[in-house]
Amino acid sequence: MKLCRTMLVALFVVAVLLLGNGVSPLHADTYITFRGARYYSPNRQAFIEVTAAGRATVYRNKRGGHQLWSRRLAAIPASILVTDDGNATILVDGYYGNGGAPNAQVLSFRDRIGREFRSYRLDSLVRIDDVSMTTSSAHWCLEASLTDDQQYLKVVTAKRKCVPPSAVSSEVERQLIDDCYTSIPSEVLRFDLETGSLVERKAAT
Repeated sequence: MKLCRTMLVALFVVAVLLLGNGVSPLHADTYITFRGARYYSPNRQAFIEVTAAGRATVYRNKRGGHQLWSRRLAAIPASILVTDDGNATILVDGYYGNGGAPNAQVLSFRDRIGREFRSYRLDSLVRIDDVSMTTSSAHWCLEASLTDDQQYLKVVTAKRKCVPPSAVSSEVERQLIDDCYTSIPSEVLRFDLETGSLVERKAAT
């Protein structure tokens, strides 16, 4: 299992603003400045290094490392997966959030030379109104992982636990607001790694 946002810390810092006789919760994200990272394939025979400047380089893990490709990314991903042969790399979401924009690119498939051959917008994967929103992001993904045969990518999408009340008159209702913004599994998506196509979509159980 690989969490979609492995480097995100303090996911929700909740502030409450009084509006008349009700409240409106504001959620803010806190991030550690990205200083570079290395992501390994399941058997550690391939890995990808991403620098603080956003340059990604994929290596097949032979003696000294055999470079397959190196490219500067438009944005630093929140999470990256690479197959054992280095032929497929998947970039998930953005390290500093996706802005909650419907057209934000949140999933990108790259081939063995780093060329993007398929990508997905946020609004094509989830119903944005159903996910927890913060000042910098729509938190749409709980888990992204490769299947054991590395033929598919599995993504577990997220949804908000419940619809928060629009007005609060007690401490119990105030706590309910916080609870409602908890993310729970929504759907399980399966993508073909060769084509990047979404081949299965089902409710999470």
